[in-house]
Amino acid sequence: MLGKRAQAAIEFMVFFGFFAAVFLLVSLTLFDRQVDDIGLKRGDLAKETCFSLRDEINDAVALGDGYWKKFRIKTWEGEQYSIRIRGGTVGISVGEGEGAAYFACVISADRIEGHPTDSEGMMFDAKKSAMIKNTAGVISIEQ
Repeated sequence: MLGKRAQAAIEFMVFFGFFAAVFLLVSLTLFDRQVDDIGLKRGDLAKETCFSLRDEINDAVALGDGYWKKFRIKTWEGEQYSIRIRGGTVGISVGEGEGAAYFACVISADRIEGHPTDSEGMMFDAKKSAMIKNTAGVISIEQ
């Protein structure tokens, strides 16, 4: 009798181990999919933000001297932004680490002035409103 009980215990352990492995595999797959979804959402946000800022800059260039406007960039609560304007390019980075997203778009202005700046270009805080101006053909963005 003892042999049958021991064999039943071993079979139970194998059965339990199999289901534990299946559960772990399904959990990891779902987690990976969730990380991918977050990355896709951040990519969409970076693209939308880049196009929005590009449109504001291009409008200031197209409408000429004397144009000014206060604007705000759409934000998601809790997301870290890094917005850089350098040369004729706007670059947006959303999030950090795995699942972070970056998008860049070309603008019609060669040079943008404003504060604050760093060695890599203009830093822009997306959580604050900004003012864009065209003064004698020079585009400036201030916060």
